[in-house]
Amino acid sequence: MNYQDFLALFEKKPYPIVVNYEKFETEKSRKTFQDELWETIDGQWIKPVFAPFIPELEAGTFTREGPARFQSQALLAQTDNYDLLLYVVMPPWRSSEKWLLASYSKKGELLTELPIALNAEHEQLGAILSEDGSLMIQQWKIEIEKGVLQYKEVDFKRFIVQEDGHFRQTFGEPYPKK
Repeated sequence: MNYQDFLALFEKKPYPIVVNYEKFETEKSRKTFQDELWETIDGQWIKPVFAPFIPELEAGTFTREGPARFQSQALLAQTDNYDLLLYVVMPPWRSSEKWLLASYSKKGELLTELPIALNAEHEQLGAILSEDGSLMIQQWKIEIEKGVLQYKEVDFKRFIVQEDGHFRQTFGEPYPKK
């Protein structure tokens, strides 16, 4: 498979793109969302043959739990210098989903990737991507009391995509490095 085959998995979507901003009232409704996500999420399954573009695709192939599922979400931009793609990684235990924004050179080399959304037991990240190339990431801590979820905003970050396809943070606490 070549880079053009990989790009074909991603379709253009209208802006703004809102990712993982759903807030749930109860632990049960959130669990139902996570359990059904594999069947309801948009995009195409990204198969392991595309590991040259997403090396993590082969991780977990030979584990008891099985590999995570990678699903295309959107082709956000195509410039002379880069392609900007959004995809989601869904672990086999159906929780802790994370959405990644990745930029690729025109040869298909990964330039950079940024986790922009996440569901974790006591944390959630959500993102809004705008047509001007800006990205806002909001982080909430989640407290669970008697099965009811309470969201508390913890942080807000803003990024822009530079002409070379790399991300530059323009607001908020520094993003943790990998």
